[in-house]
Amino acid sequence: MTITNPTTSAPLTESTFHLSWREADAGLWVASVNGTFAGSVDRVNGQFQAHDPLGRYRGEFSTLDAAQHLLTAFAAHPSMSRHFGG
Repeated sequence: MTITNPTTSAPLTESTFHLSWREADAGLWVASVNGTFAGSVDRVNGQFQAHDPLGRYRGEFSTLDAAQHLLTAFAAHPSMSRHFGG
């Protein structure tokens, strides 16, 4: 039997981290990093609710930009690089 060390993934760098947003439906924006789901923002009663890629509620914001900024920062955190294949 051969034991091998698992390969380690390098963290995503600015050149490999490509987060994009698209409006998937009216009032629903979806983020992806290199093709992997990275979270969503839902417009509910005039507010914007952010959910991370694991479906956890991350907060309610008065602007779409603020909600997207939070999720972008969350996705860019080095601990998330494994989730996005970095």
